[in-house]
Amino acid sequence: QANRPTCSTWGGLPLVFTNGMPADWSTSKTTAANWTRWNSTNKNIFANLQHRFGNDWKLKANFVHRDSAYDAKLLYLMRQPDITTGLGMAALPNYSEYSFQQNSADLQVTGGWELGGRRHEAVVGLSSSRAREHKAGHARTSPLQDVGNYYQWDGSYAEPTWGPLTTSSLDHTRQDALYGALRLSLADPVKLIVGGRQSSWKVRSLSEVRDHNVFIPYAGLVLDLSEGFSAYASYTDIFQPQNYRDRGGSYLDPVAGKSFEIGIKGEHLDGRLNSSLSVFRIQQDNVAQLDEGQVVPGTTDFAYYGAKGVTSKGFEAQVSGELATGWNLSAGIAHTVARDAQGLSINAWAPKTQAQLFTSYRLPGGWNQLTVGGGLQWQSRTRASVFVAGNDLVFEQKSFATASLMARYAFSPRLSLQLNLNNLFNKKYYVNIDGQGQFGTPRQAMAVLNYKF
Repeated sequence: QANRPTCSTWGGLPLVFTNGMPADWSTSKTTAANWTRWNSTNKNIFANLQHRFGNDWKLKANFVHRDSAYDAKLLYLMRQPDITTGLGMAALPNYSEYSFQQNSADLQVTGGWELGGRRHEAVVGLSSSRAREHKAGHARTSPLQDVGNYYQWDGSYAEPTWGPLTTSSLDHTRQDALYGALRLSLADPVKLIVGGRQSSWKVRSLSEVRDHNVFIPYAGLVLDLSEGFSAYASYTDIFQPQNYRDRGGSYLDPVAGKSFEIGIKGEHLDGRLNSSLSVFRIQQDNVAQLDEGQVVPGTTDFAYYGAKGVTSKGFEAQVSGELATGWNLSAGIAHTVARDAQGLSINAWAPKTQAQLFTSYRLPGGWNQLTVGGGLQWQSRTRASVFVAGNDLVFEQKSFATASLMARYAFSPRLSLQLNLNNLFNKKYYVNIDGQGQFGTPRQAMAVLNYKF
């Protein structure tokens, strides 16, 4: 896959003015300069092999090669404009190159056996990957042009001159893991799942070596309540190395924590309709948060800090399937609240509650080649802190919903045409308000002709 966009943006629009008043830009407003680009190329090669033994055991082998690279000339506009003059924003140009290569393999054995008149299952696997990540950039060698009046911004900002390519980071990452799990039938309605993963993770960079060896346990219990309902509970440790760096240039410690979940699942209408409800609690340390206005020394990468004692809790509910012949429904709601050790909201720019409803109906009789449908997506209000003239201000986006319609006509079992109309009422909203704002896609129409060989 090769992407060659021009007039590419880096960052987003200022959410407020210098006096703290919220900004109201057109969805066509941009911070891009005419010379910006973000060329990227991604190559993926994969192979899968599966062998079935005669005793109901299976061997699976997977191999994936990934090769990614980009070459980007970008411009980031910082700070906020004056509400009257449009002055006050500053520019941060960047010319960087990046490459990433990774080879990963996984070997897994699964199967079952009879013991005590009950069926038990097991999985054992070995995974390994090797990766190389190279980041480099061209330093600016000419003075910066003044941004000027942002109300009059038209992308004609002059491109600076650039120096030779220099490496900012070069990481070699090795990951190996041995994992396994048992699914034991303790009684007709009770199944116990226990497992774990022994992981080894090592990164060799230009300045240091980071090495972690950790065992991650997992346990779950499933209870069949009736023919159509089952309840479950699960626990797992969390350990996730990360490549974010702080304002001093040091890498953040891995994310570490625990996750607890309980829930119930249902099967209805002879299996045509499924439902689920779950409640979860996640405790984590070192959760990366943007360090507003700070960059990693010697780079243009934004700096982060690790939040301690982060607790996330919430619930998810979903129902999906066929309510009646030709009538399909998918509906769900998710609610999450995350706070740090001081009780402050984490990632408040993300909605706490999201809900969606999609339905489609295939017409009967002589119209059965036509399927029509529609949906709604809703999210709760979001808030973000914006640093203005030494003060933290709060920007809030109210809750909103978007609607969509679709129609599909099957000319034959192999050929069909589908029309989609997204954001039906052309709602203007931000998909991200973490420091700056990026607009969601305005009203969009798309037609897809599909043919199956």
